[in-house]
Amino acid sequence: MTPGGSRPTSADVITALRDAGWLLEQDTAATLELKGFHVTTGKAFPDPDDPTVSREIDVHGYRQLFRSDELSLSVGVRVLAECKQSSMPYVVVGGPAKPHHLAQDQKEQHFRFPAVETRRTELGGGTARLHSTPAREYLGLDALPGNPWERRFVGTQMTRLDRKKTWLADNRGILTSLIYPLAKALLYFRSQSNQSSYAAHKPDREWASVNFYYPIVVTSAPVFAVDVTEREIRAIEVPWATVTRQIKSTKIDGQFNVDVVTYESLEKYLDERVNTFGQAVAALAEEHPQRFVTHQDHSYMPTTKSAE
Repeated sequence: MTPGGSRPTSADVITALRDAGWLLEQDTAATLELKGFHVTTGKAFPDPDDPTVSREIDVHGYRQLFRSDELSLSVGVRVLAECKQSSMPYVVVGGPAKPHHLAQDQKEQHFRFPAVETRRTELGGGTARLHSTPAREYLGLDALPGNPWERRFVGTQMTRLDRKKTWLADNRGILTSLIYPLAKALLYFRSQSNQSSYAAHKPDREWASVNFYYPIVVTSAPVFAVDVTEREIRAIEVPWATVTRQIKSTKIDGQFNVDVVTYESLEKYLDERVNTFGQAVAALAEEHPQRFVTHQDHSYMPTTKSAE
């Protein structure tokens, strides 16, 4: 009962739920299911900073792209979504993605082996120099449509606009309530897959999991991107934008990439940025599954004859 003695109407209940973000979580989960993901809402995980504390991600979606029992290999995509109901726009500030940013290993992709030995230079005296290639290049993933390394704009700052007497930019809570929780979730789910090592994959003893992660903030509010490198700086409304932030604590250390997506564009985002790439990866895995678990390309090695 309300203080006035009246009961809330159905419209009151729905409005309260929507304002609190509950319905945005359910809508996000339904959209992920529609796009082929196995979905869990409120998925719990231990806090990497303090394992005695339970955290949860609003919506967790997993889609298996390929599985080989013979090779003990699975390839999949995980979407980790924090949902924010808001009427106040989000703004991502940055510029064109730097080549070094796109080239570096990203925590959002987890391979059985992060690099593959592809060449050997003999130095004489029984010594040699080994040359390796990043797994994404060896597999050709960075040439596939929708791949995570083709981002054209990357934000280094993110803020929310608040309407007072004028519009004010306020980034309080952005790192602690959005980026940091997604980074914690990413590291936890990565830790559940096999750890990369220099030992050859042994299908009869271990399972190899190759995963592509998409930490995202789904918001009911508009999203704007501001490219500060342009001569005339403008705020352009966009369906989604990527923001990158470095986090360094006792247990968390690294660069994390998060996509900020408007809910009305979520289906398009999943089609163009997630499933297009995922389907191409699945086709590649079907054709050459062994390449996903190799740590050494034997094609460069000379053929040797057995001693008679």
